[in-house]
Amino acid sequence: MDSSSSSSHRGSSINEEKHIVVPGIHEHALMSTPAGAPYSCDGCKEGGCGRSYRCEEKNCSGYVLHEECASAVLHRENPESHPFFKGEVFAFLEKPIGHPRFCDACRMEVKGFVYYREETKKDTGLDLHPCCLKLRHNISYEESIATKTLTLQQNVPKKCGLCKRKKFGDDGEPKGWSYVTSDGDCYHVSCFKKWFLEKLSDYFSEKKVVVSKMQSNNTVENNTKVGKVKGRSNSKVSSSVAKKMAVKIAPVILKALFAAIFGDPVSLAVAAWEAIVTLFNN
Repeated sequence: MDSSSSSSHRGSSINEEKHIVVPGIHEHALMSTPAGAPYSCDGCKEGGCGRSYRCEEKNCSGYVLHEECASAVLHRENPESHPFFKGEVFAFLEKPIGHPRFCDACRMEVKGFVYYREETKKDTGLDLHPCCLKLRHNISYEESIATKTLTLQQNVPKKCGLCKRKKFGDDGEPKGWSYVTSDGDCYHVSCFKKWFLEKLSDYFSEKKVVVSKMQSNNTVENNTKVGKVKGRSNSKVSSSVAKKMAVKIAPVILKALFAAIFGDPVSLAVAAWEAIVTLFNN
């Protein structure tokens, strides 16, 4: 899959750095960490699972930043722009201007790091999460022996394949930007992020339970002469990993959406990726 973008947002200048220092933000150096289990970014306060920068000091609380948020704070003095808002200049802020403020891309509340365009006579300003500012605009993918494109669109052309809506709330406020396939299927950025992070969290939770049970079983076997206990085992682990979803997304589309929103799926463990694909399509 070609993960190139019409505007090189996601290939930040820090993607080759193993360690970074963010003065005034965190006292310790942060280490580059590949994609994996879901986490909550201490910068923008949004969830993520892609590449991140984490503090590994033993006595630290485990400070973590999205790669995009780390890049934003390292280059905080540099203004940013976005193709959807031509001529507008966005400045980096550690906190939003007033509350509540909502990201003009995903429509989720802004609680931390944000790119802000000052208010004018026409509006109260624009806000974009660092990750939303960096969303790829085009992702090419191969399907049915044809090269197709996943395109980021500001105006939702049709109902989202996940939430089945174009808008939400009684006031009709837009759900936010969406990705549209060459075949016209639409997925809100916010909907996909929520669904994917929930399923990935289920996968890692299930994995922890399995490991814990294996360790427990090994302890019992090592400390008794009984060996395996006959009969039924403990009740099956209750997890939404085993539950079927009503929505099905073709693996190639799933991978393209992941690449556009979170980064290269190759960086995610193969086992985890295969499990997530299964979760979306069983």
